[in-house]
Amino acid sequence: MVTLNISPVYMQRRKILLTGPIENFGGREIEVSTIARALEILEWDFKILSTGYIDSHSQVYQYVPDFLVSSINKTLIDKNFLIRISSFLSAVWNLDFKNSHKYSGNFPNKKFLNYYQNIKKIIASEIYDCDVIIFFGQLTSNYILQFIETSKDLGKPFVFRITGYAPSEMFSEDFKNVDAFLFHSLRNSNNSFKNLVLDQTLIDEKAYLAIPCLNKVVKNFIIIGTISEHKRVGKIIEFFLRSKYSEDTLTILGNGNLKFDLIEKYSSETSIKFLDSNHKDVFKYLAKSDCLIHGSISEAGPLVGLEAMAAGRLILSTKVGAMPSRLRNLSNKFWFEIDDFESFKFQYDRIKALEKDEIFTISNELKDRYLKESSNFEFNNQLKNVIEKLDNSF
Repeated sequence: MVTLNISPVYMQRRKILLTGPIENFGGREIEVSTIARALEILEWDFKILSTGYIDSHSQVYQYVPDFLVSSINKTLIDKNFLIRISSFLSAVWNLDFKNSHKYSGNFPNKKFLNYYQNIKKIIASEIYDCDVIIFFGQLTSNYILQFIETSKDLGKPFVFRITGYAPSEMFSEDFKNVDAFLFHSLRNSNNSFKNLVLDQTLIDEKAYLAIPCLNKVVKNFIIIGTISEHKRVGKIIEFFLRSKYSEDTLTILGNGNLKFDLIEKYSSETSIKFLDSNHKDVFKYLAKSDCLIHGSISEAGPLVGLEAMAAGRLILSTKVGAMPSRLRNLSNKFWFEIDDFESFKFQYDRIKALEKDEIFTISNELKDRYLKESSNFEFNNQLKNVIEKLDNSF
C-alpha cells in the first residue's frame, strides 16, 4: 500500500536522485523509502533509480508510487529495441519470462550493442535532470565511480550514503570528488572534513512506540536480520544455549543462506524457534520479546537497533555501527565482544539478574532516546539541514 501523497505543487519542487543498488528486500530498501518519505514531507521532488535489479515485489513499492521508481536496466531495455529483444530472448532461455531487464547485461548486449556506453548515457541523463544525487551503497558498488565522475562534470552535488562498514584505508583517490559522505554516526566516518551525520529512523515508528515499556524479567530473546555468517547468527545460538536459563527462549526472525542448515542443526532444541521475515511484522515479534541480541561483525546502523529502542526492548549487542552512539550514557550497557563467549555470558547473566523496576527504567530510557534523537520529526529536520548545507556550498 503506497503511503505518499503527491500534490500538483510537489512536482515543481527541486529534485533529488536517490540511487544505488536498491533491490527488493533489505535495510537499504527501507532506508531509501524512509528518506523518500521525508523528502515528500519536506516538499522536495525526488526520483529513485536502482543500479541493481528491482521488481514489483520490492519493499520500496510499499511506500513509494511506482512512477517515481525506475532502474538503469529497465530504462536501458525501454530505450533500445535491440537490447530489449536480446534481453527478452535471454529471459526466455532461462524460463524467466517476466524479468527480461535482469538479462540486459548478457554477452551479446555487452559485446555487440554498446551496453556500457548506453549505461553511461542513462546515468548522465538522470544526473542532468536532478539537483542533488544521493548514492546508497558501498565503496565497491557497481557504477559508483561513474556517478561520481558524471556528477562532477555536470556540477551536481554528489552525496555518498555508505550503507556498510568503510574503514578510512579503503577510501582511494577515486572518492576525492564526493561532495559529502553521509554516515550513520561519527564512529563510522572516514575522518574526512566532508563528513555529515544522518542516522536512521523508522518508517513505521508509531507501531513500535505503541508497544508498552517492558515491566517483567527477561526471558524471551530475539535475533532479527539476515541469517548469515556475517551476522554471526550460528555463533549467537551456540552462546545462547550455553548461557540460557531453563525458562529462556530464542526466536530467530529472518532469512539467509544459513537458515536451513541451522534449522536442521537445532531441530531438537525446544527453546529455539525460526520464523520467516516480513519487515512490516517485526514490531509484532518485538512486542512478544524482551531482549534483542545482535552479534554482527560490522555494519552501518543497524536499523533493528532503532526498532528495539523504539519498542523499549533491551539490547545485548556487539559495538557495531552506530549502536555505541545511540546508547551512549544509557543504562543499557550490555556489550559483548565478537565471537567471545565469556563476554557474552557475562552480559547475559547481568540482564538475567535485573529486577523488574530496573528493566522498566532501561526500557523507558531506550524509548525516550529514540524519540529525542531518531524520531521521524528529528530525522526530517536533520535531513533538511544536510540538504541546506549542500545547497549553501554550490
